[in-house]
Amino acid sequence: MTNIDKLLRLQDTDKNLLRLKRDARTLPRKREGLVSRIEQLEAALKEARDGLLHQQSAIKELELDVEATKDRVNRYKRQQMEVKDNESYRALETEIREAMRSIRIAEDSELELMQQLEDAQKTIDVHAAKLKEEEDGIQSDIVDIDRRIKEVEGQISGVESDRTELTDGIDDAMLKCYEAILKNKGDTALVPTNAGTCGGCYMKIPTQLVHDSKNPEKMTLCSYCGRLLYFDL
Repeated sequence: MTNIDKLLRLQDTDKNLLRLKRDARTLPRKREGLVSRIEQLEAALKEARDGLLHQQSAIKELELDVEATKDRVNRYKRQQMEVKDNESYRALETEIREAMRSIRIAEDSELELMQQLEDAQKTIDVHAAKLKEEEDGIQSDIVDIDRRIKEVEGQISGVESDRTELTDGIDDAMLKCYEAILKNKGDTALVPTNAGTCGGCYMKIPTQLVHDSKNPEKMTLCSYCGRLLYFDL
């Protein structure tokens, strides 16, 4: 087997390794996105429930205010029965009117809050249904991703071991050149000369380079992109 043949086998392995390492980088990010989605849904539901509790608290506060004001009205009425002069009676009557006005305003506010409370419950139901609808599917996707991450980690270990074996017997200078080009290009280091063009940058190359690329034991580099060339019939 020639050096070019060995490098081609190595390149296939490196492409697989690059793909696996890309998966190893992207899969955790996908998982984070799914977890974030669940957190967003849970946060929206919590916010809706907190809003409901706030409105319930506001209603309870109004009810207590109304009860306290009614007690004050009753106290004023009792005092009216005890006063001896008209001025004091009229003053108490004014206090009663103001208190009754406050009660009406509070009761109107309470009715509005009760309507808002109903709307808040509907909002909670919507968010709860949305969470239930999406959560099972998202959790299933997370399980699949976790399984895939473990698979990828194992595959990377295996491919790296295979790669070490594949480098044995390759000319050291050609191997170093190949690896330097691969690191620089990030995809393909060894490309064919197809009909007088470079299989990497697709530029037409000199006839001499095409001729040189026919020698599988010689390093021939594209004069444009710098990739290693091999002759492909």
